[in-house]
Amino acid sequence: MKMEFSLEMKKRTQLCEDIIRRQLPAVEGQQERVMEALHYAVEAGGKRLRPLMMLTAYELFKKDSARDGFMRPVLEAAMASMEMIHTFSLCHDDLPCMDNDKYRRGRESVWFKYGVDMGTLCGDALSLYAFEAVSAAVRRQYEAFSQNEGQPWAAFSQKGQPEALSSREGQPEAVSSREGQPEAVSSREGQPWAAFSQDGNPGAAGQLLRYMRDAMEAVYYLSHDSGVYGMLGGQVVDVEMTGKALSEDQLHFIYSLKTSRLIAASLSIGAVLAGAPEADIEVLRRVAERVGFAFQIQDDILDVTSTDDTLGKPVHSDEENGKTTYVTLHGIEKAAAEVARLSAEAGELLCSIPSEGLDGGERDFLLSLFESLVHRDR
Repeated sequence: MKMEFSLEMKKRTQLCEDIIRRQLPAVEGQQERVMEALHYAVEAGGKRLRPLMMLTAYELFKKDSARDGFMRPVLEAAMASMEMIHTFSLCHDDLPCMDNDKYRRGRESVWFKYGVDMGTLCGDALSLYAFEAVSAAVRRQYEAFSQNEGQPWAAFSQKGQPEALSSREGQPEAVSSREGQPEAVSSREGQPWAAFSQDGNPGAAGQLLRYMRDAMEAVYYLSHDSGVYGMLGGQVVDVEMTGKALSEDQLHFIYSLKTSRLIAASLSIGAVLAGAPEADIEVLRRVAERVGFAFQIQDDILDVTSTDDTLGKPVHSDEENGKTTYVTLHGIEKAAAEVARLSAEAGELLCSIPSEGLDGGERDFLLSLFESLVHRDR
């Protein structure tokens, strides 16, 4: 079983590599220096865990071939975008004003190779191009669908002009907030497309509306979980508290946002693009919270127990930078036990999602992937 997972992991990781490379911008133009640095940063390797989780979550819930035809290019752009977001955070983490790491994944970090200015701009470029890539994919799919179906909006407009479905002066009402972010009136489980369907089956207009709503939700997860309420928010507190003693709650906040949120986004995006129910997506986000926390604790352990060559970056950097970690608070033995506990909880939660309609092989792969994070040595 372990050998089978290893071979499947290798195959899927290579698939992710191919998808990511296809989404990168060409190295050309007067700004080609930053494009070169961008390629250098992304192509440095890595486990590609986030796009891999996104792809697996998509395959786990995928049922509809028509939806797959629309969403597959969006999914691939989102997979690459997630890796760009992750890589941009590493570019900035390595800067002299942050962790001051000269090496990453066994070779020179971006700023050390290209200079601090270009290392900074490379991170900026990655964070912005990520959204350009995924939004461009959504736009292309919308245009292709519209051409094939003959502009389906006409199906529910008068005099050829589309109407707002639920609006006040053309703007959707905000009725509730998610960590400070307004939500539109209609939820994914109570969509207005029923008005434009026959016999309960949405026509072209309703189908496109559903796809676009889910694509927008995917972009929301990407932005929300990487921004001030996600990864970046965790980094802010991490930087502010460097050299200071951290409480358990502060450490949990940092780990939850800095690490878990990108995993949550990865699983959520894959699931929402596949059309998964909201309840199942919420379970996946709880899974991600535990996997991310376990992953970060394992990082803390490896920073103490591994070597530069094995890890591909300097060890003992947390100690040298005066950072509080789970290991400094609880020791290696308790840290290892917590990794095992959190990983087990993540597996139990994943298995709690009703099996009807799910791909059992994809769920087994996710479970094996979570287990591999506990025993990794790099």
